[in-house]
Amino acid sequence: MKIQESDLLIITVNLLGYSATNTETRITLEAFSDQPGVQLYTGNFFPDPEKEETPIPGKENREYAKHGAFCLETQNFPNAINVVSYPRLT
Repeated sequence: MKIQESDLLIITVNLLGYSATNTETRITLEAFSDQPGVQLYTGNFFPDPEKEETPIPGKENREYAKHGAFCLETQNFPNAINVVSYPRLT
């Protein structure tokens, strides 16, 4: 099931896990898990160059700024303990 598509990124969810593909480079990240949920992290709280905030220095003289990260974090649904209809971990 395709859950998001843009000019640069396609995110797909299937029974085995999750994948994200950059449509320009065709680089794909795949994540497989026994957890029912996934959190997409994109570095929203990194410094914002549009607000003239200084980027975070990184490896090989690279700089990390807002939206400069991408991660699929597999997990249980955050409020599963309080919502009966959410999947339960056993």
